[in-house]
Amino acid sequence: PPLLHVPMRDAFSNEKEVNEGCVEEWSAQLGEALELLRSLRPQGAKVNVSCQMGKNRSAAAILVWMCSEAGWTLENAVEHLRSITALACGNPYLIDAVARFLQVEVDIPLNDAGDEGHWICISPPGTPRNLRDDDADDDDDGTE
Repeated sequence: PPLLHVPMRDAFSNEKEVNEGCVEEWSAQLGEALELLRSLRPQGAKVNVSCQMGKNRSAAAILVWMCSEAGWTLENAVEHLRSITALACGNPYLIDAVARFLQVEVDIPLNDAGDEGHWICISPPGTPRNLRDDDADDDDDGTE
């Protein structure tokens, strides 16, 4: 099967202006992804949508498909993807790009961390901080 590619840079910055500048670019790229997916539908193609980490850019493309082609609301689609993996849809600016593309106004909260706080996960489970804490607790001698 052919490998099809819609380039999207993955960016998340501590500078709000940098992130907001990406929203318009991503919105256009999500439109390209949707058109590509739509072109495969008549062939009955089975499609794997992925990005390097499989949580933000790929999730954004899936959200666009779910909302444009399968009738989901953006809120419900985000909730559904997050129920599959808590890592999905962690970049709020990509969610803004999806909303812009879909021409909807929504306020999607960050994923609940379970401690009444909110978080944006930028690395897979077992972040370096967690791994470092685990190493300090377990020095391989069977004691904590």
